[in-house]
Amino acid sequence: MFNGGGRGAYCRGSAGARDSLYSIHKGGTVGYILKIAAQREFVSISVEGGLNLLMLQKHVGGLIEICYDPIQATPKGLTGLCDEEGLLKGLEPMMMTSERGIIVGPIIWVMTEGDDFVTLNTKQRVEAAEFLTQQGFTETVMH
Repeated sequence: MFNGGGRGAYCRGSAGARDSLYSIHKGGTVGYILKIAAQREFVSISVEGGLNLLMLQKHVGGLIEICYDPIQATPKGLTGLCDEEGLLKGLEPMMMTSERGIIVGPIIWVMTEGDDFVTLNTKQRVEAAEFLTQQGFTETVMH
């Protein structure tokens, strides 16, 4: 199911879900997503050729949901996605927000353009990393 309401959008994967129903990235370029998968740590992941629904679901471990849409975040449009059923699955708390409360499980950070999720460009990656650092997270380098 696709819901295009609000500033962003979310997808629920189902047997009938197809990437063609949800334009997630314009493709052809290299971009980044940031992922919080351990308390107080995040990693930057290079993504070549764009995002798709299955990739987003893999990174959060289930159905995706917008879990954090920080208005004061830089860059504008930075959006956190998490597993829609994370609380039911008993996933580990990762972040506390005043708007939503506790967010559990892996969180991936992408940009929104209209109702589309897109990767961060290099400048946005730096700005988003600074935002997460200000929130008390430390960047970990993947080997």
